[in-house]
Amino acid sequence: MSDINSVPACGEPYRHAHAVDQGFVRDRGNPTRRTRGADPDNRCIAFAGLGAHPAASGIHVHVDSTLLQSSLNYHQISTGLAYPMYYQTLFHELRDELTVAVQQAKRASAKGVWAVDQSMTGVTVTGLDSIAETGPVAGGAVIHPKLFRRLVEYLNLGGTDLSGFPAFLAQKADEFLVLSTGQFTTGLDAVVEVSGTTVKMTRPPEDPVFQEA
Repeated sequence: MSDINSVPACGEPYRHAHAVDQGFVRDRGNPTRRTRGADPDNRCIAFAGLGAHPAASGIHVHVDSTLLQSSLNYHQISTGLAYPMYYQTLFHELRDELTVAVQQAKRASAKGVWAVDQSMTGVTVTGLDSIAETGPVAGGAVIHPKLFRRLVEYLNLGGTDLSGFPAFLAQKADEFLVLSTGQFTTGLDAVVEVSGTTVKMTRPPEDPVFQEA
């Protein structure tokens, strides 16, 4: 497996993405991965490619626009099957290109997650079941992955009163850059609003760029 000069903007796949992506792999050949890193849980952070690898194992490969657009990552983003969740290790040229694909997917009859995304419109949270796939809403809440994870962590503490959620987010101290303002900040409470049982982000999912943990 070759190293690359950047890492992908990983996102949570839409609940129907698995079948679609399996078809993508079947139609286009054997998958390959290009990576230079792993997350704190030692999970591979990679671009997933298809067909023959562009270089021998161990060779550094620069991921350019052509390689990016041939990746499964780009396919998921451009078809609305994944949210963008950027980290600072992703080169800004690739991030910008992925963001263009995100915005095109939003405009193209709201593909995939964008047809049902509640990140900025607001999701009603009355307990874990209200946002999980096992709850009364089919498929669960469709929101930015980072917000979903923080909500799950908060609700797993045992309460459903969301008045303490902003303080919880501040305590988690996620560090990120808000691209639209150029502001570095700490804590998702800076871009999340809580009103009663409604939680929403004040910036679009492609706006935050998170610092590696």
